[in-house]
Amino acid sequence: ISQDGKSFYYTGPALTTNAGNVINGSTPAVKKFNNGFIMFYDRDPTKLAYATSSRDNGHVFVDQGALLTNVQGSVTNVTVITHEDSLRGVLFGEFPAADAQLNPPCDPQFVINSSPGHTPLCINRGHVNAYFLQKKIVFDSDDKTRHWESSTALDEDRLLLATDFRSGELGISGALKVFDTDNTTLLFNQNLVLVPGKMYSLIPR
Repeated sequence: ISQDGKSFYYTGPALTTNAGNVINGSTPAVKKFNNGFIMFYDRDPTKLAYATSSRDNGHVFVDQGALLTNVQGSVTNVTVITHEDSLRGVLFGEFPAADAQLNPPCDPQFVINSSPGHTPLCINRGHVNAYFLQKKIVFDSDDKTRHWESSTALDEDRLLLATDFRSGELGISGALKVFDTDNTTLLFNQNLVLVPGKMYSLIPR
């Protein structure tokens, strides 16, 4: 810990649970918010994982597990995306395993992390991914015959709601609800006629 950014003193491990996720020599991404801190691990070989720390602490972090598990390789160089005091998502790099079925095979000069007990990685075949936290949309028809909540993200602020309008159906009345990225906090609830192919915008007041 340092008070001036020049002199530091040791107070103990920053990550006390599941510390095996942090590889020696890695540089985790840490971001401060008004209600606490979040840390994304660097060079995790199987997932995008994170830990959090309380608002008044920031010294000791508690592991929160995986945010993503379907990664294609080792996660590295996480960049936190924010808007004001809100977490919006992350950018992160992925390096595939050098022994994976790469076509063409990885050039040996670009293989790193080849020491015993570690998975060799191919650093010239990496790519950058963007992961955004998404709001949840739910539509329930007035006649109780339709419940739609499956959606596809177009970007961080737009979702495409999957529907099953019948042939010739011009619209259906019901309640449209929008939940925050925690999928539980209700942000918007409006009765309307949902029309196929129409775009709806949520404008804060």
